[in-house]
Amino acid sequence: MHFIYRRAIERGERLLWLDVLKTNSNARRFYEGFGFQEIGEIPFKTDRVEIGMVVMACERSR
Repeated sequence: MHFIYRRAIERGERLLWLDVLKTNSNARRFYEGFGFQEIGEIPFKTDRVEIGMVVMACERSR
């Protein structure tokens, strides 16, 4: 994550976002540890199950 933050700052990006499976609570906690917050949800389904994705974002300072 530190590499991604540095690259984003070098490129002038202030907002990082990602999506993670709604059921993956370990990954969500991991990203929260880096300052990401849940900002929404998007649908995600396979031919067998509908899981959903959580959209997380983190605003970085320059």
